Amino acid sequence: MLLTPEMLRPRYMQALKSSSSDIATLMEEVHQYIHTQRHLDRIQDAYTLAYQAHQGALRKSGEPYILHPVQVALLLAEMRIDADGIIAALLHDVVEDTNLTLDELQTRFGPAVATIVDGVTKFAVLSQGPSFDKKRAHAETVRKLFAAMAQEPRVIALKVADRLHNMRTLDAMSVAHQQKTARETREIYIPLARRLGMSLALAELEDLALLYLEPEVYATLAQEVAAEVPRRLLSLNEIGQFLESSLSQTGIAVTIQAQQKHLASIRRKVAHLLQHGSEHWLHQIHDLISLDIIVETDDQCYLALGQLHACWRPKDGGIKDFIATPKLNGYQALHTTVFGPHNSLVEIHIYTRDMLRLAHYGLASYWYLRERYHKVGLQQGAYASWWISYREMTNWMEQLRQWQRALPQSTGEFLAAFQDDLFQKQVFVFTPAGNVIDLPRGATPLDLAYRLGSDIGDHCAGARITTRNQEGLLVTRLAPLDYELKEGDIVDILSQPDVTPNHEWLSFAHTAAARNKIRHALKLETPIDDQKCSKEAKSEQAITGAKSITLCIHANDRAGLLRDVADLLTRTRLNILSLNSETTHGQALLTVVVQPSTPKQGLSFLTPLLHDLCTIKGVIQVQQQGEKEEHHETL
Repeated sequence: MLLTPEMLRPRYMQALKSSSSDIATLMEEVHQYIHTQRHLDRIQDAYTLAYQAHQGALRKSGEPYILHPVQVALLLAEMRIDADGIIAALLHDVVEDTNLTLDELQTRFGPAVATIVDGVTKFAVLSQGPSFDKKRAHAETVRKLFAAMAQEPRVIALKVADRLHNMRTLDAMSVAHQQKTARETREIYIPLARRLGMSLALAELEDLALLYLEPEVYATLAQEVAAEVPRRLLSLNEIGQFLESSLSQTGIAVTIQAQQKHLASIRRKVAHLLQHGSEHWLHQIHDLISLDIIVETDDQCYLALGQLHACWRPKDGGIKDFIATPKLNGYQALHTTVFGPHNSLVEIHIYTRDMLRLAHYGLASYWYLRERYHKVGLQQGAYASWWISYREMTNWMEQLRQWQRALPQSTGEFLAAFQDDLFQKQVFVFTPAGNVIDLPRGATPLDLAYRLGSDIGDHCAGARITTRNQEGLLVTRLAPLDYELKEGDIVDILSQPDVTPNHEWLSFAHTAAARNKIRHALKLETPIDDQKCSKEAKSEQAITGAKSITLCIHANDRAGLLRDVADLLTRTRLNILSLNSETTHGQALLTVVVQPSTPKQGLSFLTPLLHDLCTIKGVIQVQQQGEKEEHHETL
């Protein structure tokens, strides 16, 4: 094996991006895995219809509009999505942009295609009249997207591919539109791709968002990495050649590849060093380039790991077995970090071919692996990977359904809730029966209780926690409702019939689903009809008798700002009637309507609250909105 700098670039950078709108390139890709003539004819028919529907329409770049659906379909073909998914990709904009209707699509291509297209079509019911609110329509579009994903998983893959091609062609848009789209990509589509394990799409989306939101940082990273990669080639080539020779002697047929960490991932890892102007930040990334060992079976993964450790000493804590315990998104591999030649640290990942496909495309691999399973069964290990993909997909869809049912109906709270509950870093805890439950970091036994069911949550009195102490020994102890769950905790929820929800629970319930169920039990639901914030405040005030207060928070925009503000308000034991944000050129304006939990609380909380809000990173100024000042709703 001989590595070159071009081989080491992130995989998405290696591919030549075809700009052809011709069906030939797409059909060539589709022919590699779809062999039924009926399906191929349907795809050709869908292209003809899309071509006719978009004829004469141009993109901002001046290219024919048909280029976009063809490129999106090509991305899905690379993921090996089935024929209905490819057809939906070709037609995903016709309902929104042309005179074709969903009924016509269903008649011609079937209900599955119509359902997928409907799932990615923008919310347009409110798009008429002078009261049209773009931000509210956007929120409803996101709500509709997540509802569709809970029923039809191909919607997820199509929407990620659609956003990926839009980001690839974003240079034709205005600077304001570029930043708006890139910021939305960071807030919604990047966490979605990460949660679903679509690592190739994730890497490209992250780097493109970095390019448009932080162009100077992007340029610095690209220049430094390009200079550093050749310096690491000698030792990597030496390691790769040794591994090929050593593993072949054990009878294991291997393929060894190398993968360069993408720029946005590097930025996250060295953000604190860049912030302080360090000149040696790149030398601290030992996994700038990692080696991938690809074998045929699960057993060979472990044999290869053993042979590897017989050659080089592993770093303490550097061995991770994601085959026995897959990640939440289905990812499987063996990871190890070893002290290679010259005592240099080298990160190595070991996969089967199906594991590698699952690592690249995540849950989008389900359709391809399903077909592999039907064809080869257990002989080539397809069943195990297919089952992991299927299991994680169904778990994700069920979580979406539960989340949808418990979701706050207020549009502003909805947007904050889905970012916090679905896309925060997760912790995994176990029930006494051994079931694994994933919750956002910071979750409490109360959040787990409500995840298990409203009846369990409403009567939750605490929990019996089995966890590891500082010496690493397992201990069991009683924990209060506000205990912060830790990775690997075994949690036994304790219930008492006479325990019922109270206002204090809202101060430490971490997930939006739990808070919403608590409000429901206390008869403090936010109105389903999400009109102006002032209407929400009046409705809540009528229930509790407490006066609402509107605060305007001016801040430098950053990831996690909305979450930090919401967490502080929750800790202050206030009811959040709405929390909405608007960003322009890197500046954020957060408009929040809060209310004391009870009339007795009064306004004593206001002065310390204003002070605490100003201590949040990025916050510039906090103002209480005057009673006579007109309130503008922002989302």
